[in-house]
Amino acid sequence: MSATAGCQRRRRSGSPVALANLGAVLGILVARIPLCAAWSPGPAIECGRTNYNVGTVPLGMVLRHRFVLRNIGGGTLIIFSSTACCGTAVQLSTNFVAPGGSASLDARVGVTGPAGRFDRWVSLASNDPKRPRYVLRVTGRAIPPAQINPSIVFFEDVQRNSKAERELNIRPNFPLAITNAGSSQAEFQVALRRLPGTNGYRLSVTTAPPLPTGIISGQLALWTDDPLIGKISIAVLASVPGDLYATPSRIGLLAPGSGRRALTYRGEICSRSGHPFNVLRVASPSPDIRVSLAASGPGVWDFKVCASGTNMALPPGASIRFETDRNGERLELPIDVVK
Repeated sequence: MSATAGCQRRRRSGSPVALANLGAVLGILVARIPLCAAWSPGPAIECGRTNYNVGTVPLGMVLRHRFVLRNIGGGTLIIFSSTACCGTAVQLSTNFVAPGGSASLDARVGVTGPAGRFDRWVSLASNDPKRPRYVLRVTGRAIPPAQINPSIVFFEDVQRNSKAERELNIRPNFPLAITNAGSSQAEFQVALRRLPGTNGYRLSVTTAPPLPTGIISGQLALWTDDPLIGKISIAVLASVPGDLYATPSRIGLLAPGSGRRALTYRGEICSRSGHPFNVLRVASPSPDIRVSLAASGPGVWDFKVCASGTNMALPPGASIRFETDRNGERLELPIDVVK
């Protein structure tokens, strides 16, 4: 046998084993390729800055901020809904975000309530398997736009045909100018002047006779040059003695969000002289506050006040107004918010 023939036999005998090994390797690789091609990560929501802190801002202003949401996953992100707290309004540019794409969420935040730190949040519900609830926040500290002393103007027992005057000192807490002042009631006149050498102002408030008897309530307005602040409101009240009076002289309503059941308040409108009179009209500061009347004797009317909701929004100095035929007397019953 020649050497060439031996080599040929060795090559032929080794070929089936080599091919079998190669086939096994290729089979493993081919079996794995479909699995690798079919795998894909799910949607994933991300915002570079989930807590936007605005620092110190004026109480009563409206903040606007845009959050940019990105989908860093491999599937389409679907944002099902958004829930916001405390009067915050939001608008989403789209509910469907492709992989690598983005959406914008515009938040409009009203800085209301007591002064101090505030935390407004927006909760997003999506199909992100790891973070189905995603929370964004706008935080900061709110202080009044100006220091006002006294904070409320009150004229006690002002005679119907006399003038009375009160003065307020105003010092802005922010770089702003007060451009004008006004009153919601003709019974109060205002005059504003700048204090030289300072950023402060002085506001003079004067009663304008003849005054209706009873309680007169209203709002003083200070207009500013800051569009985000707008105007600053100050409550003003005056008590003018007359023949008519109410018992109790004030009523209290539950604060918004107190969660307690609304109550019914009863009282009387009486004539000091005992003369009979009629109540011509009743004006309530809110449709949720209902007032009913019944004559109970000469110079006496019973009233009942029913508050049907605990979440009504009442402005400072709100009152119930009774108009009578007793020398044109008008009686106002102030409302206090009870926490």
